[in-house]
Amino acid sequence: MKERILSILKSEKAQTLTLFALLTPVLALALGLVIDVGILYSQQRQAQNAADAAALAAARVLLEQGTSTAINAGQSYSSQNGFTAAIHIPPTSGPHVTDTHYVEAEVDRTVTPTFLRAVWNGNFHVHARAVAGYKYSNGGGGVMTLNLTWPSFTLNGNIYFNVLDDGIVHVNSSSSSAMTLNGNVTFDYTNKPTIVGDYDCNGSVSANDQECNWQGPHDLFVTGAPVQSDPLAHISQPTYTNCDHTYYSINGQGTYYLQPGVYCGGISINGNINAIFQPGTYILAGGGLNVNGNYDVQGAGVTFFITSWNGIPGTFSMNGTGYAHFTPPTTGALKDIVIFEDRANAYPITINGDGNLNGLEGIIYAAAGSLIINGNAQMHASFVVNKLIMNGNAHIDVYSYFSNQIQGQPEVFLAE
Repeated sequence: MKERILSILKSEKAQTLTLFALLTPVLALALGLVIDVGILYSQQRQAQNAADAAALAAARVLLEQGTSTAINAGQSYSSQNGFTAAIHIPPTSGPHVTDTHYVEAEVDRTVTPTFLRAVWNGNFHVHARAVAGYKYSNGGGGVMTLNLTWPSFTLNGNIYFNVLDDGIVHVNSSSSSAMTLNGNVTFDYTNKPTIVGDYDCNGSVSANDQECNWQGPHDLFVTGAPVQSDPLAHISQPTYTNCDHTYYSINGQGTYYLQPGVYCGGISINGNINAIFQPGTYILAGGGLNVNGNYDVQGAGVTFFITSWNGIPGTFSMNGTGYAHFTPPTTGALKDIVIFEDRANAYPITINGDGNLNGLEGIIYAAAGSLIINGNAQMHASFVVNKLIMNGNAHIDVYSYFSNQIQGQPEVFLAE
């Protein structure tokens, strides 16, 4: 019996050794597979990180320097992470395929297995894709003066300046008199106005029911603020090739209907005229819009673009005791803009007399020019101008609901 038991034990030991010998290559292969898969996973993660970094870098550069520089930046960031990236603006697939505000980065790498090479002659392929883009948050609407050095926000006389809702006021000038308030001025706001330089108050001036003078509070406005860029710089200017009208003039009295188009030499309206502007863009090429007398001019969904023609500068002036009621488009590239002055045009937009401009709504945009309001004008608008000057008895309500056209700070983000 003893000999039989020993024989069985010897037989089982031999079988175990044989089984172990047979399974060792399988175990080694399984271990190698685990290690190689781990390496592959690590490589895939590195590839995705490289694609994300390349897309974000390219989107940041695209925002400020354009497509070709953005592509180079994306490829450079990818190579720093050990990958070669293909950069596409706009993306070649996905929901942003036609949007030039988005960048697609694709990286590829061949990974040679370490342990599996003993039994397999193939390679792994690693691919990663990322899409990054940029967008602007909404600004607050309101008022921005763009001049960097001269006094650029000036209220003189019996002025009521009321910034409604969450509207903002920002003055880019570094002048010690960047904002100047003289006379019987009432300035009301919700958000405290910001000024790069400083401000002066002279006379009976109040801001949010607090007296503003050299003895009064010195925190009515935020001074030393950073310079802000033109919030409407992204909007393309209208262009034209031919004139639809030349030196268009209406005089005397009667009712006239005007159509959108290119008015070379501008539009002149004089007398007891009722002028109705049909919806659309009016390109005032040289001469601009000049309205005088006891006028009644109005139009819904209109934008006046003021530019030069044959060396004649564009202007916009309203004089007399008339009534104006213009509202901007609610859709399209010029959404919410009622007056748009060519960025190369430094001539002022001028409103004089007792014009009732209660119906002048929308954004008045003059990046290089001044908006000058004299007399008893009233209006509901937002302003992005080089300088804002008001004299007389103006009553201005600044509305912030035009903010979806006024950009805030840009945000760069991963979209896919």
